[in-house]
Amino acid sequence: MKIVKAIPYGWACSIEDCPAGAFVPVDGIKTNICFKTEYGNNEAYNCAGEYYHGKGLVQPIIFEECEE
Repeated sequence: MKIVKAIPYGWACSIEDCPAGAFVPVDGIKTNICFKTEYGNNEAYNCAGEYYHGKGLVQPIIFEECEE
């Protein structure tokens, strides 16, 4: 069976320094994966499609497909 893992990519950083793509907040709040666009002024959204207003550090992530 194939599974997809979310793997930390690089170091935790501010939302301004986060590359476009998926990330998770590092503030200790259990949350879902968020996404930063490559457009606009640090536009980012949570998994519900709502604008991400978080402050503090975020951890960029990448996805890796593997066999279980």
